[in-house]
Amino acid sequence: MTDHPASSWALSRIPGLGCVCPCRSTRAKGGSYLGAVPFLIAVTALLVLASGVVLLATYNARSPVASLQILSHAVPQGWLVRAYHASGTTLLAGLVYLGLFHGLLTRAYRAPGEYAWMLGVKLLAVLLAASWFGYVLSGGAGGYWSYQRAMMAALQFHGAARGLALWVLSGGLPKLLVLHLLLALSAGLALWAWLAARAKVRATPPPGEAVPFYPYYAAQYLVALCALGFVGALLIGFLPHLGMPALNAVPGSGLSFAANPGLPWYLAPLGAAAGSFHGAWGGIGAVIALAVTLYAVPWLDLAPPEAPPSRLHQALTWLLGAVVVALGVDGTMPGCPLAPVLDPLLTLYVFLHFLVLLPLVTWGRAK
Repeated sequence: MTDHPASSWALSRIPGLGCVCPCRSTRAKGGSYLGAVPFLIAVTALLVLASGVVLLATYNARSPVASLQILSHAVPQGWLVRAYHASGTTLLAGLVYLGLFHGLLTRAYRAPGEYAWMLGVKLLAVLLAASWFGYVLSGGAGGYWSYQRAMMAALQFHGAARGLALWVLSGGLPKLLVLHLLLALSAGLALWAWLAARAKVRATPPPGEAVPFYPYYAAQYLVALCALGFVGALLIGFLPHLGMPALNAVPGSGLSFAANPGLPWYLAPLGAAAGSFHGAWGGIGAVIALAVTLYAVPWLDLAPPEAPPSRLHQALTWLLGAVVVALGVDGTMPGCPLAPVLDPLLTLYVFLHFLVLLPLVTWGRAK
């Protein structure tokens, strides 16, 4: 297959362009549709960034609810741009979760994919941080009281930690808007680096098993893109507030009080895990420990890199996914009477899976 001169010129001069232009690559036969998830993440991220630029043109951090209402009712198709941003964030978080889960299920984090795995974890962390700032910037009561709880937690720190936390959170919504934009740009860079790392370590198919990307995999990617568009249309048209706390539909105000405002579904598992530990330091420590544990997964798996995942490994990974979903469901239900008991147990199992079960299951195959 010959390359177009313009395509060859661009690919040879722009770093990382090949990771988002897979049409020149060859793949092994029989690839899964889940192989298109990184491409769908890139498309969704571009949609979220584009709609965010339009939102930025009309958003006023000093009167967020009023400015968003003006966008929805006074700007032509403004409601659609707002729905694109909200539903796109939901889709983007879901796709990143799915991509990491698929990596755990297929052991894609093993050599030579360790660096790509760590970049994927970084992408998730930056995306969740940016999403929380966006949740607060919406001006709803849920975001308002989530921000107030974060401020009260920051006051429990001492010394440099307290100063850093108050520097990040003080200054009101205008400062949070700047941090949200910086984190969004950081998420875009992390996504680019992740895609480039995945393209770098993609296995070369053996002779006789390679097929060109076009037309074999192009059709698969087109079907995946159509499925993404269908799900996005359902979210925008029928479930624009899916996974968002109902309290956030009310404008935030200090005249009302919400003891547990809840979090969006993509933040709920992390919030439930952090709430399982006592005090602000306990919650921060739990989040940091989860991030470090995910980073260390390539070295906690003791089986040879070329070994296929065992049935037991896959079963335990599916169980881990169910536990994370249970944490998310519990986190989106403020005031659940079982939360004080379930959240610590589910969080403990997540650490047990990575630190105990994963090494034990793969240790026998390392011999």
